Amino acid sequence: MELLLIIDKEIDSSIIENSLYIREGEKLISINLKSLGKFCKLQNNPDSFQMRNLLNEENVLTELDNNIGKERRELFEDCSNLKINIFLNSPGGRVMDASRIIDVLEYIRNSNGIITSYSFYNIASAAANIFSFSTIRYCLNLSQFMFHKTQMNDEFDPEEDESEEDYEEIKRELALSDYEEELNRVFQIDTTETRSLINEALDNLECDFYISGSFLVQMQSMNQTYSDLEEFIDFINVDIGYDIEDFDRLSEFIWDIDIDNEPNIELNGTTYDFKC
Repeated sequence: MELLLIIDKEIDSSIIENSLYIREGEKLISINLKSLGKFCKLQNNPDSFQMRNLLNEENVLTELDNNIGKERRELFEDCSNLKINIFLNSPGGRVMDASRIIDVLEYIRNSNGIITSYSFYNIASAAANIFSFSTIRYCLNLSQFMFHKTQMNDEFDPEEDESEEDYEEIKRELALSDYEEELNRVFQIDTTETRSLINEALDNLECDFYISGSFLVQMQSMNQTYSDLEEFIDFINVDIGYDIEDFDRLSEFIWDIDIDNEPNIELNGTTYDFKC
């Protein structure tokens, strides 16, 4: 089974309806990310009584069956033969909405499915976190990735938290841990160079961490980059085995990208930078 995930705008609640598809021949069948995200969250936490109590398993299965049909849903019970192609050009967005996508990608990744990403000009924040789950990666030389710690919006509650100082320290430790996990996925391999970069990013926790596509190739964290959009599209058509223009949703994504989407933070050649 092949999935397509198309992230071509700011990530918000509207992305639930029109970003994830099953490809069956010449048809794209839309999947509701809310339904599939709940299913995958249960699969990611098979021994969690709390999770199963929070998400009624029978209701989750019924909801997903109503969306895509029982036969298709059953294909998700073994993701080892599943392939998902991700098309990314997004400034990021709401963590809650991105988390539904991440639940799906985490389940596919843990099941040894194939996650391939095709990244264009701007891949930032929540979109960059989504990118980090891919294991096969292609982008433009000009592609710019921006990573930062997750913004935790919970407020101190004097009835539940021991002290505001302790609460802020716990929040910081959680953000640090999540950010380190994300950067480990980004670089994929543990070398002296990648460890040094991750430590530098963690030392600059309040800054945005910008990385060029070319630099990720140097770090062996990107399979290949392409010099211009036309060359990249030609490669994608060969790599996915069909023509992007055969599908209106993919065509919209590709042809909405123009020169105005080029990164607005100038990186020094093939390198990285921090903006605070």
